[in-house]
Amino acid sequence: MIGRACYGRPWWAGVLASKLDSGSGAAEPDLRREYEIVSEQHWEMLSLYGHEHGNRVARKHLGWTLNRLVQRGFLDAEAAASWRTRLLSDNHNARVFKTLGELYVVAAELEQAA
Repeated sequence: MIGRACYGRPWWAGVLASKLDSGSGAAEPDLRREYEIVSEQHWEMLSLYGHEHGNRVARKHLGWTLNRLVQRGFLDAEAAASWRTRLLSDNHNARVFKTLGELYVVAAELEQAA
């Protein structure tokens, strides 16, 4: 159950550890830190698998990230579909990183508006 809960939020195991034993894990990240973690995870996949294969491997993780942003109310289904197309169909890694940054800017603006 913990493994599936980590889909789209790789920091979740640390958050659970902190809930179970105060101070042993990590707090849930804010959107800025979440973006840093997701970007770093994407970069690590590219480093591990190579840029072409790594991009394909990372797509499922980016899809889970989009799903989590929808669940948290930062995106509606229509907006998520648009972002999904932009993020998951692009083979150019620099554009993927740029689009990922744009996604988190939009989410932060929605968070501030709420």
